[in-house]
Amino acid sequence: MGGPGFCNGRTYNCFDNFFSQGFVVDGKKYMSSEQCYQASKFADDSWHEKIRQTWNPHQAWSLGQSREHELIPDLEEKKEYLMYKANYAKFSQNEQLEKNLLDTGDYEINFIGSSPFWNAANGRILTKIREELRKGRG
Repeated sequence: MGGPGFCNGRTYNCFDNFFSQGFVVDGKKYMSSEQCYQASKFADDSWHEKIRQTWNPHQAWSLGQSREHELIPDLEEKKEYLMYKANYAKFSQNEQLEKNLLDTGDYEINFIGSSPFWNAANGRILTKIREELRKGRG
């Protein structure tokens, strides 16, 4: 599941993929990066839309566990990118969240609330986004 991020002795709830904050990806509004990620896993447009219309991120996660609907090809190779894309939109489109991420400086961002894969991936993703947002300000 999700969980807050930890950096330099601080807890950042807004780093959690389940944190509710609206943003737009590919012209569609989402309320959490988890919701966007779960919807993006599916080739079935109607199932994607059902997940997108589910504003509760935990319910979106639950719907995203379905294997009754066709997944996108090569999901395993694309899953980290899909989460990156959702989080980039979340942080770049919300000034306070962007500020929170940039305020972490060069400290390592850690996660402990999920699987070993996602704990590591979420740290890599936010570190990459932090660097990209810095360059965009430069």
